[in-house]
Amino acid sequence: MSSQRSTFASKIKWNEVTWYSKLGAIIFFIGVAPALSFYIGMQYQAATQPFTPHISDLHKAAGVHRGEILVSDSTTVFTLSGKLVEEQFFGPPNYGESPQTDSKQNMLMLLLSKPVNVQGNETNFVNNEYYPNINKIQLELVGSPIVDALVGKEITVSGTFHDAHNAHQHTPVLLKVETITAGSK
Repeated sequence: MSSQRSTFASKIKWNEVTWYSKLGAIIFFIGVAPALSFYIGMQYQAATQPFTPHISDLHKAAGVHRGEILVSDSTTVFTLSGKLVEEQFFGPPNYGESPQTDSKQNMLMLLLSKPVNVQGNETNFVNNEYYPNINKIQLELVGSPIVDALVGKEITVSGTFHDAHNAHQHTPVLLKVETITAGSK
């Protein structure tokens, strides 16, 4: 048995690049290293990602969050009441990094009469987050004229929610307005 070992060991060329050392390197760099890197990255992401409660957890913890829980699927229309205000934000080109050269944008905000909790659709890749205690929502008046007469007054709006996803959106949840009326419900 020891003679077979010494024969095998003597055939291995430790100081040369051989076909089996090349094969081993290919297997390691194409298979093992990427799989190991992916696994480590997933573990890191899971450890650093903040906890996002699910709506079932919120019902169990009744009283922890103020306001009504609104479950949004980006098509459900919600009606909210509050005070319409106009706020100014920095715009292009640098959105506040160069205040001297950045444009200023006026955005319409709804200061809610009472806070709401917005739970996105958990199966939707884009709008799936949970936002607790929302008391201000940016309004998107797509295709609607801005009604200057309502700024500073109580209004009621109906529309659909979606998450903020660009520099023009200044609250975590926005309401794409379908109707807007003076007065609150």
